[in-house]
Formats: sequence, C-alpha cells, structure tokens
Amino acid sequence: DHLNNIVRPMLIKMLEWQAGILTGFSLSIGKNAKYLKRYLPEDSWNELMDTYPGGTYDEVWDALFAAGALFRKTALYVGEQLGYTYDMGQ
Repeated sequence: DHLNNIVRPMLIKMLEWQAGILTGFSLSIGKNAKYLKRYLPEDSWNELMDTYPGGTYDEVWDALFAAGALFRKTALYVGEQLGYTYDMGQ
C-alpha cells in the first residue's frame, strides 16, 4: 500500500519533472504519464520498471527500496537543474 499509494505517485512526479527538464518543458507526457517512457533516459525507465514487484514479499521490499533510490537520484538531478538543494537528511 505504501509503495503504490504514497511512494509511486511522488516518484512519477519527480520523473515527470526530469522529462520536463530534458525537453525544456515543451510537451505533455500524457494523462497518467502514459508517454513518460519516450522522454526519460533508458536507465531511468529501467530503474522505474524495477519498482514494480513480482508476487513475493521480498520482491515488494526490493521494489520499495528501488523506488527510494530512483527518487533520490532523480531529485538530486532535478534539484540541481532547477537551482534547489535536495535535503539528504541526517
């Protein structure tokens, strides 16, 4: 529940901003980000796919941790490009 209802929406939003930066915010990625794959680097897309777990408990945990890692990576890029500092916490 936490992965799909809290983490994933914010991850998708961050990836939308990455796509916006890469395209000069000149286009739409479509409703529910259906064209997001077209505008992301291949490695980012593949990392996003890693956040969709199979059916085991361990795979769900792996997907949650993959989502967190991809969010941090993307947030650092987006923050740098837009002139913000990403707070890494303590």
